[in-house]
Amino acid sequence: MNALMLDDPGLVATRPAATPVWPFNADNTVSSADSWFSVLDQRGFTVGKKLWTAEVVGVHIVGLDTWIQLEFSGDRQRSLLLRVGPGTGVGAAIDAIHATLLRRSED
Repeated sequence: MNALMLDDPGLVATRPAATPVWPFNADNTVSSADSWFSVLDQRGFTVGKKLWTAEVVGVHIVGLDTWIQLEFSGDRQRSLLLRVGPGTGVGAAIDAIHATLLRRSED
């Protein structure tokens, strides 16, 4: 089972890994950090009538885990720290981010 964890321990999303389009470096290699940045930075999330634009402020790889720091334009108080495990798909990350923003908008 693939898992993605947010700064909210009550939310874990699972979903099969999708086949993403990766950015390649000059030597035709790609890092996981570059890939996550490319997929999530400037991605819009609609919650109710509001559009939140994600800004990736950091991607850190520690062992097999990737930690992704996100802030959202228009509201710096809405930040997330995601821990992505090996094999976690982009779709699971996007779904979990959206669900967290939706839940926080209801608080």
